[in-house]
Amino acid sequence: MQSQMAEAQRRQYLQALGLPQFVAKHDLAASALSSYRIAEVAEAAPEPVATPEVMPAQRTPVSIPAVMPKLMPVVAKPAAEPAPMPTAAMKASVSFACRLFLLGNDRIALLATRDGQDLSSAELMLWRSLCLATAWPVQDGNARFDWPFTYAKHLASDPVAAKDALTAWWQAHCELPSQLFVLGDALTHYVPSNATILPSLADMLASPMLKKMTWQQLQV
Repeated sequence: MQSQMAEAQRRQYLQALGLPQFVAKHDLAASALSSYRIAEVAEAAPEPVATPEVMPAQRTPVSIPAVMPKLMPVVAKPAAEPAPMPTAAMKASVSFACRLFLLGNDRIALLATRDGQDLSSAELMLWRSLCLATAWPVQDGNARFDWPFTYAKHLASDPVAAKDALTAWWQAHCELPSQLFVLGDALTHYVPSNATILPSLADMLASPMLKKMTWQQLQV
């Protein structure tokens, strides 16, 4: 037989499980005598334990700048300006050479040559053939002009100085020629505008068709 304490404990379990409990208010006929009373059950029933109210967790507001690491502002660096080029390097150096041939009393010819070189034997043979075809006197061109002058290297990039020097040089041989023949495009910018510009001897040797064009131009 269960004791009164055991019965009260059982009732507590049933109450905790939410199961209905039926207790007779009075002793029933033909039923076993209960060993406990309603008051006893009520006294034995534990008081409901108040469930503490769960308060929502309070979140401390945190600003984004306080969480994010402090970043230094990116400052664009100005582009480095290129160093100015020296004035002497901005100008192309003027360099050319030529030989002078007298074609009578009032005509001269300037034959362009390669820098530091003289006319080759093939170029001299072509020049003599051209003089014979045009009835020009065959003379050796001993006068040679090289620009820039050895003592005037500082004027190497001055086209005006080059033109003045070349003009003074050929005028020393023939002051007022009626005709000035220039063989070579390298001399074009340093001779008078009325000069007759012809291909150089080297170009005519490299391209025979230029010989025909030169001959046609001399016949005009």
